[in-house]
Amino acid sequence: MTFSAMLPRPARADDFTTIVAWPQDVIELRNLFPRARWPAELDALAAHLAEHSDGLVLADHRDQPVAYASFYNVQHSGRVWIGHLIIHPAWRRQGLGARLLREMEELAARQFSATEIATICFADNVGARVFYQRQGFRAEGWETRLDHREEPIRVLRLVRGLPVGKAACETAANQAK
Repeated sequence: MTFSAMLPRPARADDFTTIVAWPQDVIELRNLFPRARWPAELDALAAHLAEHSDGLVLADHRDQPVAYASFYNVQHSGRVWIGHLIIHPAWRRQGLGARLLREMEELAARQFSATEIATICFADNVGARVFYQRQGFRAEGWETRLDHREEPIRVLRLVRGLPVGKAACETAANQAK
């Protein structure tokens, strides 16, 4: 199955127990859930994802999620934050992250009239930083967060402007094709 055949849909409660099992090690878990402990407490993490009502998945032909991301700190007609972007391990490095990001950007523009989209990335998560920069994000600055041990960890804020108006929706729709 090609990723172009995968359909975006809102995340459902039954998706979350699947999604939280995707992190393969303590670093991946930390990148997805900064305050989580390893080994993961799957029920607690699934409940955390369920609190994000604006989650989106890309689903395969069996309607099983293979990619997930959610919005947080939504400001209508302003900045929308994307978090928890993760791809099922078997589907990584096939363009699904970029595809899901485009779907999230289109949704942010349409649903929240967003003018920009932002995320954070841990200092040591070089792969994610490169991914976001390839998608047109620019570094906005560093900040410090606390991890599950209450120890400080540096994160980079990344931002990308979104086209506004009807042209933006048409552009996003054409890019998704």
